[in-house]
Amino acid sequence: MNRRALLAAYGAALSAGCSGWSPLGGPVGSGCDIADEVPGDTEWGSARGDTHNTASTPADRTPAPPLSTSWTFSIPGVTGMPTPTVVEDTVFTTDMDTTVFAIDAESGDQRWQTAVDGPESAVVVVDGTAVVTSDEGVVSLDAADGSERWRTEIPPTYNTSPLVAEGAVYVPSDLSLVALDTDTGEERWRYTTGLETEAPPAVADGTVFFGDGDAYVYALDAVDGSERWRFKTRGSVECPPAIVGETVYAGSNDGRVYAIDAATGERRWSHETDGRIEALAVGHGSVYAGTDQRLHAVRRSSGERCWRSDRYVSQYTGGPAVGGGYVYASTGRSGGDTDLRETAVGAFDAATGELVWRFGPAENRQVDLGPAIANGALFAAGGGAGNLEVARLDPK
Repeated sequence: MNRRALLAAYGAALSAGCSGWSPLGGPVGSGCDIADEVPGDTEWGSARGDTHNTASTPADRTPAPPLSTSWTFSIPGVTGMPTPTVVEDTVFTTDMDTTVFAIDAESGDQRWQTAVDGPESAVVVVDGTAVVTSDEGVVSLDAADGSERWRTEIPPTYNTSPLVAEGAVYVPSDLSLVALDTDTGEERWRYTTGLETEAPPAVADGTVFFGDGDAYVYALDAVDGSERWRFKTRGSVECPPAIVGETVYAGSNDGRVYAIDAATGERRWSHETDGRIEALAVGHGSVYAGTDQRLHAVRRSSGERCWRSDRYVSQYTGGPAVGGGYVYASTGRSGGDTDLRETAVGAFDAATGELVWRFGPAENRQVDLGPAIANGALFAAGGGAGNLEVARLDPK
């Protein structure tokens, strides 16, 4: 099956609840105190929010549910959509087929569109540069008008996103992580592991952190790609790591979330969940981990469990997003088996794990992918019969 056909069939069914699980899909656990700390940026410039992959944003940029639709932007097609990115009042997305779009974040009007053969990733935007991976390699566009700046033929790993940070574009490419010059697209360095590198890295203070199919989490020098340390898990690492302060958080297919000292690579704690870790978000003093079955909240300081919920729905793109005391994510109607035709974006109470709000599905539309938090609103993707769409949701 080719990439576009596979994208059209994204999603995976969830398994039934485990022993001791609430039959109504309620959370399990004593909950967590909510800390004011939200490490993310005010803009959502990458697939996981910022260059640290925290998927979080400050409270004054986060809407409080219930939310309603302010506008929708429709795109003909059924292939798929990535998590939207939102920078300087512009929303960026693709149809994962032929086109990259820029949309006015306030009005929902199109600003520009640019033809790109087979765009596969979220559009990553930093300092006026928009970067997307495609069937052709890596493409850099001017974020203001969509004009092409450069392109390379470096093949990206399937279903991954680049990261732009500290003057470089970092691209998972087959068995390597490749650093390109942001201005020219020329290769700066390449670090090869021997097994597939799937997830985008996190970058902080001159260090690049990434996970790999060989079960290691790596820390590299951002200037020359030399290795600083490596940390061994017990499964492949397909989840983007997140960095907050002096700690790297990584999720492995061994079902564990790891807290790793960013300077030394030593383990601080690990927390065992019920399945492979697909996405992380960090905020309010907790780490939120989405598996292929449930959403887990653990204390950032110790790794102790706060709560877990089976109302979370694993999706082909996206993951949890944190801010304002809420965790926004794709949700199902009830616990246990989930009908993916009835999934919708929803809000969990970050302290207790209670699902306090769901959107739709309504009017033959399904808004369930993403989400991104910016400008005091929630931006999510989805679609209906023969159409894809981006929606802006604001407090009622």
